[in-house]
Amino acid sequence: ILEGDIYSRSVINIATPTNVNNTQWLNFLKKLTQERPFIWENHKPALQTNFLNPGISAVLTFPTGAGKTTLSELKIASTLCNGKTIIYIVPTHALKDQVNRNLKQLFEGTINTAFEIDAEFTDLFQDTTFPIMVLTPERCLSLANISPETFQNVGLIVFDEFHLIHGVDIRKDRRSIDAMYCLLQLFILSPGADYMLIS
Repeated sequence: ILEGDIYSRSVINIATPTNVNNTQWLNFLKKLTQERPFIWENHKPALQTNFLNPGISAVLTFPTGAGKTTLSELKIASTLCNGKTIIYIVPTHALKDQVNRNLKQLFEGTINTAFEIDAEFTDLFQDTTFPIMVLTPERCLSLANISPETFQNVGLIVFDEFHLIHGVDIRKDRRSIDAMYCLLQLFILSPGADYMLIS
């Protein structure tokens, strides 16, 4: 009774997005399957929108623990397999460290053999081009001003906790202004990138 449903929910059977390297995509799915072999009920309709294909952006607003991470990781993998880089915006350094750890563990050895995820604490004139750059809005703004060429090959911009752009009291909440300005700058610097706003 369940055979067809289980097959349709298998991570390994997620179709390769358009214009994406098939071998790299399958290598990534094999690694993801070791931790999460099946997609959840709310993942199925999201995947049916074809948002994994280049050129499609998305807003994810699921409750905590509802699977936003899996969907964002699939979109990141699709972008990396398409030869593009990712900007991943997080509101705090603590979340940056957590995201760095999780992404490095998942992607290292699958899509790029020498994989580095960082860019928050690089020197001002050091090369800051990594496959995935996990940044706070403030660091993103400084890179945009000092090294705008960093954003030329960006294929995906993930903004985690994007509700940050709405400050409770805009006069007191400078972080919301920085986050909003960061997003506006990214629209200008990477006009061809896909956007994934997560909350």
